[in-house]
Amino acid sequence: MTAAVNKACHARGLVTLTCGTFGNVFRFLPPLTIGEDLLHEGLDILDEAFTEALG
Repeated sequence: MTAAVNKACHARGLVTLTCGTFGNVFRFLPPLTIGEDLLHEGLDILDEAFTEALG
């Protein structure tokens, strides 16, 4: 699941990371100075990626 979400995020231009011993940890690391509009755009992409990965 994490790999599918990560791939969908990257396809939409959002950089995310997977980590953990089993690759089951997903990281979304926005900068502390991110503008509200960019944060919402990133979260929308993340939502789309999860929806796509869940099928």
